[in-house]
Amino acid sequence: MFGLRKLKLGRQVQKGIENLLQTKVQEVMTDYVVTIAPDKSVTDAASVMVGEAVSGLVVEQEDRPIGVLTERDFITKVPLSTEVFRLKVKDIMSCADGEKGHKECKVAAVEKETTLAEARRLMAEKHIRKLVVLDKDGRIGGIVTQTDLSKAIYERVGTVGLIEAPFLVKDVMNPSFQSVEKKKGFRSAKQLMTKKNISALPVTEKGEIVGIFTEYDVVAQFYDTGGKLDIKELPEVMKTPVKAIPAGINIFDANMIMLFEKVRRLMVIEDGKVVGFLTQTDLVHSCYEYEEVLGKRLESAKLRAEDIVELKRKNSIFSEYAGEHLRAYTVKG
Repeated sequence: MFGLRKLKLGRQVQKGIENLLQTKVQEVMTDYVVTIAPDKSVTDAASVMVGEAVSGLVVEQEDRPIGVLTERDFITKVPLSTEVFRLKVKDIMSCADGEKGHKECKVAAVEKETTLAEARRLMAEKHIRKLVVLDKDGRIGGIVTQTDLSKAIYERVGTVGLIEAPFLVKDVMNPSFQSVEKKKGFRSAKQLMTKKNISALPVTEKGEIVGIFTEYDVVAQFYDTGGKLDIKELPEVMKTPVKAIPAGINIFDANMIMLFEKVRRLMVIEDGKVVGFLTQTDLVHSCYEYEEVLGKRLESAKLRAEDIVELKRKNSIFSEYAGEHLRAYTVKG
């Protein structure tokens, strides 16, 4: 009986993997694409991104994508000076390789029939978090983001898994991360993010994490200042309390927490101490790579029945303060 049950679980694992990796982009993409013209101002772009609550815009000309404008572009290419009011979207938009936009910009894009596995690998290769989806005529048909891939993991991965590294958050987190002191200010934080090419900075005071400063906060400032560049200090724009998760939970439960808490970054704690930093990029790619490796082992019959264990889906998120400025999330069910 035990052997038959394990065999059944193995088949469920295989089916779940195929369901996730072979899903077509058109099944999970967002049909509503927020676009902007290349000659619009950078401040107009910031207003659209904040107003539409999106992390990026597709730069469109005659229904075709000619570039992408992301939060990262605001970090790396937009100066904190009056020069910003002379910049156009076409001056700072990015192409597939992340370089500054130009007339022959080739946007990272996929067709609707592309599988999630293929789309995920392209995102990893290009170091990007979203892909334009084209229709058969090469026009904009949608957009697929890391968050869409995250949703697919939650909805399509079965109730079983293999307990083997990298399976836990501590296996995929970044144990060393850059932070900024609260007293340094907005300008210093933005410069540090540009220099280190990172999307967020935990904010510290006397060695303790008291907030988090992200790419979105930079974009929001260009929107909130109303053309005056009245850049605020970090305590006025950072988010607090900072959301965190235990190092010992599995990556699929962590994905659920990140998805439903609507965040792209989490601190990682163990025994009451911060031990790492986890981004949605780390998490999504880890989940897909885990499923791909597991699928190959099943296909090659190198997975023993006793290696397969049930991974029951949790149905609730629980949180409590892990310190004055940290709130720890875990799952129950």
